[in-house]
Amino acid sequence: MTDPNPTPDTLSEQERACLDRLNAPMTPGAPEGCADAALIGTWLAMAAFSDTAEIKAMRQEALRAAGVSRSVKRPQPRYIGIGLAACLTLAIGAGSLVAWSGRMQIFTAPAQGIAHVTLKDGTEIALSAGGQIRSRIGGSQREIDLVRGDAYFAVSHDEKRPLTVTTGSHRAVDLGTEFNISQTGDAYRLTLVSGAVRIENLKTGYAGELKPGQSYIDMAGHERIADDAPARVSSWARGHLAFEDASLSDVGVAFQRLTGRRIIFTTPAVARLHLSGTVNLDNVDRASQALSAALPVTATPTAQGDILVSPR
Repeated sequence: MTDPNPTPDTLSEQERACLDRLNAPMTPGAPEGCADAALIGTWLAMAAFSDTAEIKAMRQEALRAAGVSRSVKRPQPRYIGIGLAACLTLAIGAGSLVAWSGRMQIFTAPAQGIAHVTLKDGTEIALSAGGQIRSRIGGSQREIDLVRGDAYFAVSHDEKRPLTVTTGSHRAVDLGTEFNISQTGDAYRLTLVSGAVRIENLKTGYAGELKPGQSYIDMAGHERIADDAPARVSSWARGHLAFEDASLSDVGVAFQRLTGRRIIFTTPAVARLHLSGTVNLDNVDRASQALSAALPVTATPTAQGDILVSPR
């Protein structure tokens, strides 16, 4: 039975453990025994903004997803890294979520669309649709956990406090840089755009520094360094995706991974067509127009925000 007037003392041991893990120093991977702790953190943070029916419903949904069957009184976050108006825009207006638990901030991009985040140290991040990061910025700490999705980092350099980005067993250490991280299944790719970055694989023991234009690639344990085109790899962070002789099926895979929107082909032959050029990621109308102009196809936006492509 739900407690109509709960207090912080009504938190269960499991709930307290989840929140304690959120406040502990970050380690690679999800907190042990608390895989959905981020949902609780999000629910707690939303309490700082509003007690409207919409927000209450969102909190209850987060509780159900996290396996918590009763409501509790939400403590106030100990600090808020950006202004309240900006928080409300991210959490509600743009479909993104910003949550706080102790010193940690959790940023979650919307299901459709790319999110842009500026941390309190000035570091700028582009986060692909559905992506999530957890950050600890303050004091001697500058740590980010890329939980899921692709991310582009323009790091505000601080020689005394290098920024680390952990993605599973991989850790990137900023040495004054802009870099892109892409992850799909067992594949991890870090591309250095400018500056310098140190990449470490905590599982294999590999460690090394990249030069601009190089990528570190780990395909299910097979590691290598390769020359790359950083401007093309990072173009999605500026709102468009560049391709060179790529099949439309590959274009569709990248488009969906980054934006959460699909490119739907009405025939297999259309999916086999090749494209060289750019596709707008922020506006499906412009993306549809570009595809229709470049190829013998008719591309039409759907009501769900996807793009339907058929032969002309």
